[in-house]
Amino acid sequence: MPALTQSAPGIARELTARAVRTVCESKLSPPVTAEFPLSGAAAAQTVMGGTRPPADCCCVSPKSDADQA
Repeated sequence: MPALTQSAPGIARELTARAVRTVCESKLSPPVTAEFPLSGAAAAQTVMGGTRPPADCCCVSPKSDADQA
């Protein structure tokens, strides 16, 4: 693990990225797929984002998926 060779801001960014992924992954839920029947990557992003993802979440919200459709 190269954490010792990274700068403090780099370590902070990595920890933040891990925290965001953890939040997204914790929202995995089969009912979300049933509520928002999308196909392909959009469905995966919706499931990862949950119904109310954090504003800074890496995932796409169901609302933005609907806007693109």
